[in-house]
Amino acid sequence: MTLNIDDYQRLGRVCFDVAGDKQRQIQIQADDVIPAVVEANRYLMELSSQFADIGFNLFESLGQRNISGFVGEVFSRVFAQKSSELASNPHPDGRPDLIDISTAQARDHLRIRCYRTSESGRKVPVKAELAPFRYGGIEVKATIGDLAAGTPPPPVGFPRHARIRSLTYWGHHRDCLNLLGLYYDYFSERNGTPQIVAIFHTKLEVSDWNIVSVGKADSKKTSNTSLTSSGRNKLNAGIVAVLGSQSHRHALIRCGVRLQPGG
Repeated sequence: MTLNIDDYQRLGRVCFDVAGDKQRQIQIQADDVIPAVVEANRYLMELSSQFADIGFNLFESLGQRNISGFVGEVFSRVFAQKSSELASNPHPDGRPDLIDISTAQARDHLRIRCYRTSESGRKVPVKAELAPFRYGGIEVKATIGDLAAGTPPPPVGFPRHARIRSLTYWGHHRDCLNLLGLYYDYFSERNGTPQIVAIFHTKLEVSDWNIVSVGKADSKKTSNTSLTSSGRNKLNAGIVAVLGSQSHRHALIRCGVRLQPGG
């Protein structure tokens, strides 16, 4: 059984300025976000079942380090398909994840400057134009929540909400200033599949991210950073929608989320 639109409570909206036009804003109501959440959850369940048919546990294979990025990518793709103002960034290393194509200038830039034609005639996205995209958009990040120090993490596929103490979001740079956060958990009654529980949105400052940690020259470690306490507080205050499950709501309140109706 999948989660349905009516299982979610509407609490806020996604709202941000259009790049280059401070007089114009994009406003996306919770009613336009929740259908993408439900469809992404359904897709994650179906994908898990398809791999299970050949005896393969997709999410155990991905491992927890990669699942958050995968959940965020699935949601971004579904959300973009339902929006006339946002599109998926076509470059795998592009940013932000959802690019703002609400203006004719942005659409023309995407069409004319953001692709090149390869020798085989194939259109290839141009990283220099898409990382970052000139007209901005929304960065999407997902988290399963952090456990208390010293608490051993449950295996992939087992619910964690009863143990989490904070919601931390990670990135590779400090330029994620228009952030949509997804909190997800595993659901035993849905074959241990990750499902999006809550959606947040906020505008951040560079100072809301910690200093980027960079690995040594001969290290395979990629650069990474995470939200500071101020960044987490801003995102926790910007909840857009949440699953009606009381146990998950209690977990979010424990993590500092303000579950109050928004504008």
